[in-house]
Amino acid sequence: MALRQTIRVIFNIIHDLSNAQDGISRREIVSRCHIAESTAQKYIRLIEDMGVPIYNEGQLYHLEESYFVDLKLTSEERGFLFLALERVLTAQTTQSQIARSLVHKLASRLHP
Repeated sequence: MALRQTIRVIFNIIHDLSNAQDGISRREIVSRCHIAESTAQKYIRLIEDMGVPIYNEGQLYHLEESYFVDLKLTSEERGFLFLALERVLTAQTTQSQIARSLVHKLASRLHP
């Protein structure tokens, strides 16, 4: 696998971990990233070596809460960012997966 693809897979694993509130199994990582189970295990160790705080609970991997940044936005800033991200989604860009994730996170904070 080329270095660029490896980095993309590693970032996808981190992204999936950050969005899986109940954790994610190695098999799910294998399925989502289309990699071998041994490769998934190697990437998980590599992510840990990079300083990303991963822990496993049974068969599921989780990110430590300390990994997340507590970003403080005013309601106006959240609303503006939400609308901007919605516009990105309607433009069907290559970054739509990231935009969808951000919209979901912002939406949950806009109306608690």
